[in-house]
This record gives sequence, structure tokens and C-alpha cells, in this order.
Amino acid sequence: MVNNDLQGLKDCIEMAKVVAGGSEKFKQKPFTICYANAASPTQHNREAVEKLLYCAEHNLPLIYIPGGHWGVNSPITAAGALALGNAGQLGALVLSQLKQEGTPFIVGDSSGSILDMRTMNSCYVSPDSGPFDWDMAYYHSLPTFGIGGCSNSKIFDSQAAAEAALSIFAGALSRVDLIHDIGYLDCAMTFSLELLVFCDEIISWVKRYLRGLELTEETLPLDLIEKIGLDGNFLETEHTLRHCKENWYPELINRQNYKRWNADGSLSLEERTNKKVKEIIKTRQSKQFPENIIARINDIITRATK
Repeated sequence: MVNNDLQGLKDCIEMAKVVAGGSEKFKQKPFTICYANAASPTQHNREAVEKLLYCAEHNLPLIYIPGGHWGVNSPITAAGALALGNAGQLGALVLSQLKQEGTPFIVGDSSGSILDMRTMNSCYVSPDSGPFDWDMAYYHSLPTFGIGGCSNSKIFDSQAAAEAALSIFAGALSRVDLIHDIGYLDCAMTFSLELLVFCDEIISWVKRYLRGLELTEETLPLDLIEKIGLDGNFLETEHTLRHCKENWYPELINRQNYKRWNADGSLSLEERTNKKVKEIIKTRQSKQFPENIIARINDIITRATK
């Protein structure tokens, strides 16, 4: 939940309470997280601090980003940017805990944004910051928030697919608790439904890869291995039949041979993903709020925009 000022945050919280069914129900189970960007690691602007203190007062979770940019208002080296950004983030943490001890505080990428010094554009997905932000957060025992599934590319193409997949995998390996910006392109200036759907498949791949290894007599069939022997064939065993559907199977990533792929229309990844997006839009209906809730939310929006 991103707002320009404190009043915008209050309006959003009011709408959340309407959806929850009242203030008490929202207080028992809040489902919003405020996102606040400070001007820089050393300059905490009024709007960011007001939102920080409001969330602390009401025991609402907050993501706080110090707003550093490598080589501009932070050192250009990873260690220097991390040190300054971490100081800014810890300063915000102290303020929130002084307001109300125990209020939930989520750490963003402390070291800040990396700029391409050839263009001065933000490098939305870059390896330069490494896992160091998250190492620092876990050192402090704080929950984390980072980007993934996004790209600097302007369209859903091979660059977008590569950067999205790499950033999702890096976030998962770094144990980031909340990964955001899935489907964003052009440094969050636009959004792609195709990239969103593609990322859903990559996320399922990563979850499968990082699963725990189950060791039981069924998953580690030593008796079967001994029975089949050195030159045996596991393809026709009951064990293979029982477990053959448990492996990960993609919907968009193509595993056909060339002949079958050609017979099915020779569709590229982009074309297959676009086809799936259209199928989802056509066949799936989103849940609608009751009319009385929609009316109350519209009243808040009307009041806020006057």
C-alpha cells in the first residue's frame, strides 16, 4: 500500500476497515502493509516519518526504504551503500519502536537502488547488491522485502524472461520473506500480464527446486534398487507408476520435440503466454465486493479527491 502522504494512508486504512467488516476485525487480523520511501538514508522526509509513526501507533506493519542511490546520495560500492542504508533503516526502526515497542517493521533493500552510470537509469534487476542486504537483515532478525519477477525491458521478451527468472531465484535463495513487483517492466513504469503469468510458472519451478528432500522407504526404495539390479528397467515398475505425476510439469515452458512443437503451431514462449493470458481473462471471474462495501469505499474516494 503506497501513499503520497499521511492522509492518503489514513484513507486506505479506512477502506481496509470497511472491507474487513469494522475496526475491531481489522485490528485482530490486519491485511495491509504500508510502504514508505525516505528521501535518502540521511534525510527522512516528513511524509515518510509521519507514515512510520502512524503505523507504529496503530501497530500496523510497515516497509521502510531509506531511498539511497549508489553513487548519488550513497557510496557507489556495495559495502559503502549497505553501511549507509542500514544506518538509515535502523534509525527508522528505532523511531517506530520508541512510538510503540513491538510494532511490526519490515526491512527493504537497505543499500538502495543501483544506477547505470552510462544512462543514469535505475537498474531494476542487478546482481551488484548481491545477497548482502538480506544477510544484514537476518543478522538483525528482521523480516525482509525485495523485488523479483520484474525487468528493465520495455516488453515481455527474452530479456524480461531472463531478468524476471533470475530475480525470483535470487530472492528465493536469499530467503526474502516478501517479494514484490512481479510482472513490472521498464523499472516499474509499466506492467505486463504476460510477464505475470510467466512468473507464476517460474515461481512454481523455484518452489519445487527448493523443496525439502523427503526420505522414507517409499521415496528411497533401496529394496527396489537391489531387486532391479545393475541392468534393470524402472520404467515398468509400480513404484514409477505411483510417482510419475509428482515431478514438476510446466504449462508454458516447451518440452516437445521439434516435430510435435511444429505440429502444434510453432508457438514461441511469448505467444503461448499471451494465449494463456487471454484464456484466463475469458474464463475466470474475479470476486466482487457486496454493493454496500463498494458504496462505502466510493464515498471515501470521493471525499479524498475533493
